[in-house]
Amino acid sequence: MKNDLVSVIMLSRNKAQFLEASVRSVMAQTYQNWELLFVDDASNDDTISLLQKLKDEDGRRKGAVYGRYLMEDGTLVDRISVTRTVNQRGETHNRNSVLREAKGRWMAFLDAGDIWEPTKLEKQVAFMDEHGYVFSYTKFRSIDAKNRDLGLVMSGPSVLSYKDMQKCCWMGYLTVMYDIEKISTLQVNGLNEANDYALWLKVAKQADCHLFPECLASQMSEKGLWHRLLTSDKWNWRYGAYRKIEKMNPISAAYMAVRNMVYTAWKWCRYMERA
Repeated sequence: MKNDLVSVIMLSRNKAQFLEASVRSVMAQTYQNWELLFVDDASNDDTISLLQKLKDEDGRRKGAVYGRYLMEDGTLVDRISVTRTVNQRGETHNRNSVLREAKGRWMAFLDAGDIWEPTKLEKQVAFMDEHGYVFSYTKFRSIDAKNRDLGLVMSGPSVLSYKDMQKCCWMGYLTVMYDIEKISTLQVNGLNEANDYALWLKVAKQADCHLFPECLASQMSEKGLWHRLLTSDKWNWRYGAYRKIEKMNPISAAYMAVRNMVYTAWKWCRYMERA
């Protein structure tokens, strides 16, 4: 494993219109020791051709070792790796698969449509190295589908324990980073929704999560906050996370799902900042 390499996980299906800005935000990082592991879930749009264009561009950039990173054994490996499924498999299968393939020490995550600030990796890696943290997240802002700032920044508690993580999903997917040398490869099975939250629960069993108190990312928000809280599919993933991942009985899982919704609403009231 290449020490201090950041493995960036990106999953997508038919989101070519949002993809370029997201990948370019990785390419523009001041911290250049990264690999991007992209899984396309049987898209029928221009995702693959766009990724090939960006991969070729990254390969021509000076200082990027021609689009590759150097392994400890001296071999060069493509920095942008693209896997395309023949049939749609879903996020759970694809994330598990790519987590097993990651070669970096640090694991980071990004969705098509979301964007990192250029210093995101540099600052977060330094923050974790300096304090010996294993698991961290940052503030993030909300943007619309045209990358326009919506004037909202989401923060969170400075430290999150496993019990805190059980209350709700405090962090934005695009802000999370953990040290795979300390956490090891994790797999989440049997849950198609909230697979990321289930993953954070597993990580939190091994290490507290620490907030880096700067806004280093922008998350695309296509729907209102209350719509995302109250729709039936949100209830289903909450219940499923506690039932299948936390192995709770139906009554306990239902109670925790309701509690999760309450804490999520409280999180937005307490930690949503007006930019």
